[in-house]
Amino acid sequence: MLENNNYYYLINGYKDLFLDKNAKTETFHEGTTLEEIYSLYEFDRKIRIIFLEYILLIERKIDTYIAYEFSKNYGHKDYLIPENFNNISKNKELIDKFLTDISLEISHQYKNSNKMITHYLDTYNYIPL
Repeated sequence: MLENNNYYYLINGYKDLFLDKNAKTETFHEGTTLEEIYSLYEFDRKIRIIFLEYILLIERKIDTYIAYEFSKNYGHKDYLIPENFNNISKNKELIDKFLTDISLEISHQYKNSNKMITHYLDTYNYIPL
């Protein structure tokens, strides 16, 4: 188990439930085995995988909803127009950086032949939000 798993994450990450709280030094409860600690580690790993699956589904739904609402209000190709943002002076620098980063990423993806990006740019001359 220790050869295949990082000691720190396995032991230090899961030992607290197995420690004797009354001991003056870090002492495991009598009978604690490496297999028990590993079982807790594996249980936690499996739970994280389950949660991640659903978190990603929720994230996709939220992303889609935001893109839909923004597009409904400002048009499906107008998300890179600075005037569509709250352009009060304190936001200007942040908005400019955000739009520059998006534009650079689109250019990067186009140069690397990302199929979705090249399709939209070549066919429609923009990337929908």
